[in-house]
Amino acid sequence: MKKTIFLAAVAVSLLATTTFESVANEKVMVETTEEVTYSEIEVKDLPEAVVESIKVDYAGGVISKAYKGSDSSYKVEINANSTDHEVFYNKEGKKIEHAK
Repeated sequence: MKKTIFLAAVAVSLLATTTFESVANEKVMVETTEEVTYSEIEVKDLPEAVVESIKVDYAGGVISKAYKGSDSSYKVEINANSTDHEVFYNKEGKKIEHAK
């Protein structure tokens, strides 16, 4: 009987150790988001790729203001078809989504 109790105690302790090790070895990934800040720039300082994308996306539109973000993105205010738009682009001219 003593052997059975001893073997049960050893099995429980091994199981607990294995479970603890698997939890201890699990990697935890934490995503941090940094708020992007924008500084106004001259419209002429927008990358050519951004300007070309705007010509395609908002044909006939007029860029009223441009901003460069701390993450190297661009925020552009455009008036097209009597509607104001605030659009974000990366430096390659690809439209991106930003949380407001």
